[in-house]
Amino acid sequence: MLQSIALTEPPPIVQAPFFGGGGEFTPPFAPIMVAGLSEPNAVLLLVQSRDGERQEFEISPPNPTQEGLQTLQINSDRQEFDEQRQVVTAEGNVQITFAQGVLRADRVQVNLDNQFLVADGNVSLQRGEQLLQGERFEYSLIQNSGRVLNASGEIFQPTLTRDLAPETSPEIPLNVGEFRQRDRVFTGQNPGRGTPIGGYSFRIGSRLDGTNLSVPESEEGINWIRFTAQELEFVGETWRANNISLTNDPFSPPELEIRADTAEFRRISPTEDVLTTTRSRVVFDQGFSLPIFQDRIVFDQSRDRDINRFTIGYDDRDRGGLFIGRNYELITTPRTQLRVTPQYLIQRSLLEGEGISSEVLGLDADLRVNFSPRTTIRSSFDLSSLDLSEVEDNLRFNFTGRQVFGNFQNPYLLNLEYNYRDRFFNGSLGQQTVQSSLGAVLTSPNYVLGESQVNFRYQLGVQDIVSATDQPELLSPEQDNDLLNLTRYQAVASFGRDFLLWEGNTLPPTAEEGLRYSPVPVQPFLSLNANISGINNSYSNQEVQRSLGAGISLQGQVGQFSRRFFDYTAFNLGYRQVFLDGESPFIFDRVVDKRVLSLGLIQQIYGPFRLGFQSEINLDRNEAISTDYFLQYSRRTYNIVLRYNPEVQIGSLNFRINDLSWLRSF
Repeated sequence: MLQSIALTEPPPIVQAPFFGGGGEFTPPFAPIMVAGLSEPNAVLLLVQSRDGERQEFEISPPNPTQEGLQTLQINSDRQEFDEQRQVVTAEGNVQITFAQGVLRADRVQVNLDNQFLVADGNVSLQRGEQLLQGERFEYSLIQNSGRVLNASGEIFQPTLTRDLAPETSPEIPLNVGEFRQRDRVFTGQNPGRGTPIGGYSFRIGSRLDGTNLSVPESEEGINWIRFTAQELEFVGETWRANNISLTNDPFSPPELEIRADTAEFRRISPTEDVLTTTRSRVVFDQGFSLPIFQDRIVFDQSRDRDINRFTIGYDDRDRGGLFIGRNYELITTPRTQLRVTPQYLIQRSLLEGEGISSEVLGLDADLRVNFSPRTTIRSSFDLSSLDLSEVEDNLRFNFTGRQVFGNFQNPYLLNLEYNYRDRFFNGSLGQQTVQSSLGAVLTSPNYVLGESQVNFRYQLGVQDIVSATDQPELLSPEQDNDLLNLTRYQAVASFGRDFLLWEGNTLPPTAEEGLRYSPVPVQPFLSLNANISGINNSYSNQEVQRSLGAGISLQGQVGQFSRRFFDYTAFNLGYRQVFLDGESPFIFDRVVDKRVLSLGLIQQIYGPFRLGFQSEINLDRNEAISTDYFLQYSRRTYNIVLRYNPEVQIGSLNFRINDLSWLRSF
């Protein structure tokens, strides 16, 4: 019987089911692989001569009834089999391909009886898009569990469930040379073109609804997470680590990290992962750190999610100024999420000397139900004071049922809505409150008309509305308020086209050039936009308001936001003219701004600091409709924005963690 076998040259790649055994062979044959169960009572040993001839030997199996067999491919410079210990040893450029992924190392030992392997030296395990590296790797093929010392790697959340699934694949390519193997990603530090996919925002303050601040930011979550850990253990989809660092930065050293003494990362639903940590803190540029008082963070791929535990806001109109809240997730399931936020109205309490009473306590609640990817419900409940004697003036409520039709990338949206005391920003008329509205709104996809590059969208809606009017003849004589109840039928259509006038080059996506202060390399450009929109509002009292608006705007950016001084300037300048026929009986949707000039500027001052404003001006009255001022601290992995709007009298401090993607070498 063969006690040990050694190969002096790299063997070719052969497929065989993995089990174990021993046997004899006749020179000049040398073993390629200790193989697996070929018959109920036999094990196959594959050998090959130096001229390429193959021969097979059947050997008695050590445990014919063993279950959980897997198919492996082993490729290395040298291999050795110890029959007595039932251990296969592979050394030199070891590559093992099996159902759960591909393992590489300098040296690997596999125990055939319990299907347990130990890898040493430059170890990496690739499972789909997931990558795990370390100095030493202990792994059970049967239990799909293991331990890694001095671990590092990355997690790609969208494919995490698929990549870590325990099921095995019966087919592996015969030639592993045809199987694309991923290079070690971060040692070369050579990311490709970065693209912000999404991120997480932590907002302190109020949303500036109805204002023209900027293009809305995506909230799709963070897809790529890079990590290092002193020790990491994993069982299936659950990962546990000691002295761990997590970052969204593809470069080392990272400019933003979350460090923790211990961490556990596990999947709780097909779209949600939860990260639980101890003594966690955020570290900026390897120095300044802030403690994180939230030891549990849920990453949700299916919806926007505000993951703040505490909220600080400013609402001068309803809450008397500054307030603070505490978020409680009462229901968190794959389909249903319910969050409740009790609030303490700090400024009202101090100014009115109320102490702790119902007048200085508020409540906010948010309910989301996902019946399917196409059918969802969202409801929000906002109570600016717990003084129930004035609940009609303190309560705001919204219910929206959404149905998606057609293509997910460019769908039709049907919203069934009920709103109570909803707020709208109507230009020069400021914030308006609609007492109640009930109806449906259908929004079309964006259409590109032929080869003209003209974009077209439309919207149809019908709503029963109760809102304020300034026309007393429309009210009943016995009324003691100014609320009018009418049905509104609305049709909206818009056409627009962008003209690219000039486009510059981007800098290389490196930490010192294109990605120094930005999640994407800044591309200088100059473009022109022309648009026409028409709105027809018909009311159940036979009144109509028809408007046709035409606008043109010039926007662009120069500089590449890489040097320390004045290397970035963004601007926009636009004019819009509205032609009006009729007048709405309501105030909230009445068109009053017929000639509007819009302008904005963002300027780099020093390093990551940018200062800017966005304003709209009514040219007929020569007064500002709304102006937003903001100061931004921008980095590759995160940015902080301080915003304030004096007309609306609300502001916010927004901290955003960016999601970056980068090309990875194969």
